[in-house]
Amino acid sequence: MVDLPGYRLSGAVASFIFVLFTMKPSDDFRVSGPAHPILARVGEDALLTCQLLPKRTAMHMEVRWYRSEPGTPVFAYRDGSEVTELQMEEYRGRIEWIEDNIAEGSVALKMYNIQPSDSGQYWCRFHEGNYYGETSLLLKVAASLKVIGPFQPILVRVGEDIQLTCSLSPKANAQSMEVRWVRSHRYPAVYVYMDGDYVDGEQMAEYRGRTALVSDAIHEGRLTLQIHNARTSDDGQYRCLFEKDGVYQEASLDLKIVGLGSSPLITMEGLKDGETQLMCTSEGWFPQPHVRWRDMEGKTIPSFSEVLTQGSHGLFRVETFLLVTNSSLVNVTCSISNPLLGEEKIATFSVSEFKMTFSWKMLLLLGLLLAGAAGLIRRKSCKKVNVTLDPNIGHPELILSEGNKHVTHGHSRSQTSHRDLMASSTSRARKGSCQGGGTERWRLGTGRDGSQVLPKTIL
Repeated sequence: MVDLPGYRLSGAVASFIFVLFTMKPSDDFRVSGPAHPILARVGEDALLTCQLLPKRTAMHMEVRWYRSEPGTPVFAYRDGSEVTELQMEEYRGRIEWIEDNIAEGSVALKMYNIQPSDSGQYWCRFHEGNYYGETSLLLKVAASLKVIGPFQPILVRVGEDIQLTCSLSPKANAQSMEVRWVRSHRYPAVYVYMDGDYVDGEQMAEYRGRTALVSDAIHEGRLTLQIHNARTSDDGQYRCLFEKDGVYQEASLDLKIVGLGSSPLITMEGLKDGETQLMCTSEGWFPQPHVRWRDMEGKTIPSFSEVLTQGSHGLFRVETFLLVTNSSLVNVTCSISNPLLGEEKIATFSVSEFKMTFSWKMLLLLGLLLAGAAGLIRRKSCKKVNVTLDPNIGHPELILSEGNKHVTHGHSRSQTSHRDLMASSTSRARKGSCQGGGTERWRLGTGRDGSQVLPKTIL
């Protein structure tokens, strides 16, 4: 043991202190380390590296890692092996010496199971003879905060609003943190919150004007990003990142956009050889829907062909075809379903009923056509008839006009009976009736002044 005023030191430690006081900085070499802080989270591993410049072997040198003061080292390497008796107690069993590139002057120290107390300044020192070179490194240990997102995929229908919620665990105030929602790349972002405000310049163009941040629970570390009017292009993976002390913690979110399309429409087309083709159409689906034909017992019928097209809004339109024969005149259903929602829309079609309805419609149409043709023929066979009244047989109070076409009430005629005039006029008029088989009625009208008149033209 070596005694110093107020201290009792072991020989190894005393020797180390003596060397410290006798060494001088070297003019032949220098030591370089990382330019930026080394970031690590609690419970993870950290790698501390340093390099001799100019490059040269360090196999014959003594290398030490220590904390703020060059006292008891974190790790010491000498004569090709570790010097464990000089190592600080809290680092024993947690340090691995990596000398794969020591021939080029590059060494590394791997530190396992990082603790909050490991945060701080470290020095890497190379010692050769009475000379040394060293550099410092800064290790930053982030708090043990975790970011938690939804455990299940988020299902949102087209046109609805999206809610992407992330929170810190344990709860912590995120008001002074940087929080960003991103997709495959960090820049540009879906949304960025920094210094208590929204950062417009980093937002992706397709999300501008569609986002809003719900920060009511920001003091507890919970934030929700709203994306209005969900589109099919919003479908996919998102990441939510919280930054503290230069360290980003993140969680992943899986967003599924869904679209439930229109009810199927089945139409039929007749083909040759007694075959019939059914076509089932529907649109407005996302993602790609499942399509099935089934018979009346619920068994799947293979489709003849299927066509899927995607419109400008990313929604799918489906056309599926089924070929049936005369022996298959039964009920069939066309089922289209969304694989994520588990919802389906069904249309039922009866081939035999359709053909029966079609036959009745054809017969009705044929009957209407025949009736119309008969009416047209009958109308063309009719002729207009001009009636000339006999002035010698009229009632004495009836006065005929010039040409004997019209009659009015007067007092200059003879007392021939009104009944005779009517009988004679009717008899003569019937001789000129329509020859198409119809019966026309002739009547003597009464004018406003009480006069009786016959029609000017009789058909």
